[in-house]
Amino acid sequence: RRSVVTAVITNRTLRAVENIAVGVFVLDKSGNLLAVHGTVLDRLAAGESQPIRFTWPAVIAGDVSSVQIEARSPEGLSGE
Repeated sequence: RRSVVTAVITNRTLRAVENIAVGVFVLDKSGNLLAVHGTVLDRLAAGESQPIRFTWPAVIAGDVSSVQIEARSPEGLSGE
C-alpha cells in the first residue's frame, strides 16, 4: 500500500507562468508535519489547469488530519 495525494493546479492569471514549484504538506490534527513531497511544473498557460499526483512508497505513518498544497513561481502566481 502507498499514500497518494491528487490535486488540480490552475493558473488563474492572464499570462503564462513558468517554473512552478508545487509542494504538498501532510499534517496531523496538531499541525505536525507527517510527510512532504514536491515537484516543479514547467509551464501553465493563462487559464490552464493540470492534474498533479504525489505518491509515497508506503502508507504515511500517523493520523492524517489535513493536506496543504502550495504553488509558487519566481514570477509570482497572482499577477503581481
